[in-house]
Amino acid sequence: MDAPAWRFEAQGAPYGYKDDLREQRYRWAWGRLHDLWHKHVRAEAYQAELDWYVSTIGKDPVIVPLPASERYRFHTTWTPA
Repeated sequence: MDAPAWRFEAQGAPYGYKDDLREQRYRWAWGRLHDLWHKHVRAEAYQAELDWYVSTIGKDPVIVPLPASERYRFHTTWTPA
């Protein structure tokens, strides 16, 4: 429960990368506040995910630390960074 986790937000990722993001298990967050792809990442997968994102999308993702109290909130209840 206390293990660190982060939300990688693919803000500004071009539409053409949607299939790549889906294959990498990103989820589409839709709603009145935001429309973006995002993924929760644990410490052991952090560097590999960052390397994949930068090499595939060509820019850095927005990375938001996720405390346990925020980790499983429904996507319409949080605001992108």
